[in-house]
Amino acid sequence: MDIDVQGLTLKYGGATAIDNLDLSVEDGEALVLLGQSGCGKTSTMRCIAGLETPSAGTIKIGGEAVFDSKTGVSKPSHKRNIGMVFQSYAIWPHLSVFENVAFPLVMERVKKPEIKSRVEQTLELVGLSAMAQRGASLLSGGQMQRVALARSLVMQPSVLLLDEPLSNLDARLRDRLRIELRDLQQRLGLTSIYVTHDQEEALALADKIALMQHGHIVQIGTPDDIYSRPQSASIADFLGVGNIIPSDIVDPTTIKIVGLDRDVAVASIPQVVDNLRACVRAEDIVLGPAGQQGQNIFDGKLRVISFQGPTVRYLVEATGGAQFTVLAPKVTAADYKLHDDVTFAITPDAVQALPQEVAAA
Repeated sequence: MDIDVQGLTLKYGGATAIDNLDLSVEDGEALVLLGQSGCGKTSTMRCIAGLETPSAGTIKIGGEAVFDSKTGVSKPSHKRNIGMVFQSYAIWPHLSVFENVAFPLVMERVKKPEIKSRVEQTLELVGLSAMAQRGASLLSGGQMQRVALARSLVMQPSVLLLDEPLSNLDARLRDRLRIELRDLQQRLGLTSIYVTHDQEEALALADKIALMQHGHIVQIGTPDDIYSRPQSASIADFLGVGNIIPSDIVDPTTIKIVGLDRDVAVASIPQVVDNLRACVRAEDIVLGPAGQQGQNIFDGKLRVISFQGPTVRYLVEATGGAQFTVLAPKVTAADYKLHDDVTFAITPDAVQALPQEVAAA
């Protein structure tokens, strides 16, 4: 089912957690609410779930109002047909996997044959059929999270809400479960909202990302839109852009980066910009002989070399004092030593000239 949120506002005393937020999620779409702690993403999800009562606005699920501050409609959470998966697994250790998943159906007084059928189907869906009778206390963290997911899915929800469900898992397991979650959501065609502060997780799981700051959505779009075209330097910084440096406009295609001895050619510059920043991804800077042709070629000195498996991260101090992080394949590592003089190049397309902040989307 689709979700439509209009004018959502949530206040705690004099503090505003969500400020006049509009949001739509299409039927079968996976939306990720992305942002730093305190930006309002979890509060937004909790309002949709019915776990928080907004101060103002409307929330519709499948075209039906579940909250409307003007008419007084406020459906309780258990009548919104929403499944939720939390950061904490909330698994009962004294029950088996089957009993944990069956619990909400038992509370709904579903008949035993249907409980058995639905639980078995759901455990098959999440890859836990072989563990149905295992005690929950014997499960790994990843298995517990699958049980929590199955417990939500067994209720056949119209919408699935997930609040940082992978944050307690180790890095390798998180990577694997991201793929499993994405595969499951796409196979079921289930409308979902996923809350996270992890930009890699957001990019991996979303059809659409809504990036939040200070209770507002400041940018919304596909993962490629968000990654390739951040609308401000603060968004670029949150998304992991490694080089963000104060700059000034020279002309419509040229900027002056603080700490560089020469001007920098760029593909485009916003028409009106206060607090301009040059934003360059570390992987878009070409180090050494390969970067000695074209525009934006600079001299510098290697200040740090950090081996990272398939890549090497360098800190290059340019003539003039500006420092750039460069990420290059490890095959180049043997060519350089600490304090070497180097050249590096940045193509005009790789330089994003952005304002420090943008208004809410």
